[in-house]
Amino acid sequence: MTGKNIRRFLRDSFWDAAGGTRAIDLMACIALWVGLTMLTGATPTVADAASADAMAQVKSAVAKARQLLADPAYKSAPESKRAQLLKLLDDNFDFDGMARSSLGSYWKQLGPAERQHFVGLFHQRLERRYVRIIEDYSGAQINFLRQNSTGPDRAEVYTNVVNPMLAEPLELNYLLRRTHDTWKVYDINIAGISEVDSYRKEYNQVINSQGYAALLKKLSAP
Repeated sequence: MTGKNIRRFLRDSFWDAAGGTRAIDLMACIALWVGLTMLTGATPTVADAASADAMAQVKSAVAKARQLLADPAYKSAPESKRAQLLKLLDDNFDFDGMARSSLGSYWKQLGPAERQHFVGLFHQRLERRYVRIIEDYSGAQINFLRQNSTGPDRAEVYTNVVNPMLAEPLELNYLLRRTHDTWKVYDINIAGISEVDSYRKEYNQVINSQGYAALLKKLSAP
């Protein structure tokens, strides 16, 4: 597959099991902190301490996930080990922030209890999807290229993914925000496509055509 077809591949190859609409979750998860058979790193090209810390955070999470999945006990005791994987995801992803951004302007229309409910459903949905794909996926190589400061307490870590399904490496960047000296991913950019933006478009379409209750029902589906 050539570069000009990557966007079409991302949009058309995978289906959102919860809502029946196309999504890019699988390719996002290819480079999530796990399931990678090889890991290489390039010397940082940006002499910025904050963004360098962001790359170190991503690399550390990858290493921990690989160690966890390489443990033979992971398959023999999946529930207890899966809990460790979920904690790793929670420690490194700002799921609450991603949930808020995914609703866009509609977030302002929700009351406190409704917001809490939505965040919980969104969080569970991403965890289920990520864990399932993470456990099943193998054969990819992630290369850390560089990092860059994108604003106060914000950084972008640039990587590419080498996968047999693609004729050339897939560009995949992590956007991180630092809060209380902790870096967390708040979005993933895949071949120029924002994962959070993709969710926002999907959710707004459901809300506008079927109503907010329909979106909650889709997010609640196994």
